[in-house]
Amino acid sequence: MGLGYEHVRRSISRGRIPKTALRKNRAHRDRIEINLEEGLSAFDENFAPENRKRKPQNVLVENKTKTIDDAGTGGMTYEQARRLNEQYKAALKKLDYDRQRGMYILADKVKKDGDTIGRLIKEHVKAIPGRISALVAGETDPHKCEQILILELNRMLQDMSDAILKSIE
Repeated sequence: MGLGYEHVRRSISRGRIPKTALRKNRAHRDRIEINLEEGLSAFDENFAPENRKRKPQNVLVENKTKTIDDAGTGGMTYEQARRLNEQYKAALKKLDYDRQRGMYILADKVKKDGDTIGRLIKEHVKAIPGRISALVAGETDPHKCEQILILELNRMLQDMSDAILKSIE
């Protein structure tokens, strides 16, 4: 038949030649014989083109065509596709270079810093009434009340700015 040892061995291990077609060799106990009729019929059956598990070629072409259409690269010449590929690689390298230079920051860090800043603002604003209520309550002059409020708000904004800068670093 002209089949090599490895091809027969793989066919047996993959089930293309059934184990019922195999028997031990009487003369050499470590070797296996194949029942020629049963082995050939199973072999022909499993290797017939209609029994193979390959995808038809037209399905592969349709998949490739769909991918090309989805990417919007249909109808490009080889030079245009190559130029597009080189531009894409250059853009990725530029983004990587800019990221290494520190021009971009991670979105997770921005979210974490935003949460920290929001919490600091909330704490400082909520603390204002407790700190100035006694001072404002003792004053009758509206101008002095305004000065107390402006002084306390400026102090609170400065404290908040320092705390935000300290938390981000």
